[in-house]
Amino acid sequence: MYFKDPDKFDPSRFLDENGKFIPTCEGFQAFGIGKRQCLGEQFARMELFLLTAALLQNFSFSPPDGTMKMSLEPEPVQNVQIPNKEQKFTITYRK
Repeated sequence: MYFKDPDKFDPSRFLDENGKFIPTCEGFQAFGIGKRQCLGEQFARMELFLLTAALLQNFSFSPPDGTMKMSLEPEPVQNVQIPNKEQKFTITYRK
């Protein structure tokens, strides 16, 4: 096991004690490792960051009317984290 509790959603496992992202984490190999590591990793991370920032800057995400609680816990399925299929939310454009 790479992590203390792998079935629990815990993004802090990828942060150091100062809250900074750990660039190479043993349990995260989406871009490969070693000499054959993906050359586009930095570009992909930058694009994901910019996309997320743009979405959060331009849109509000909230639970549907009448719902007060949203769960961010993924559904664990043998080595894969699948988002909860029943999760619904409202997206509104910020003016």
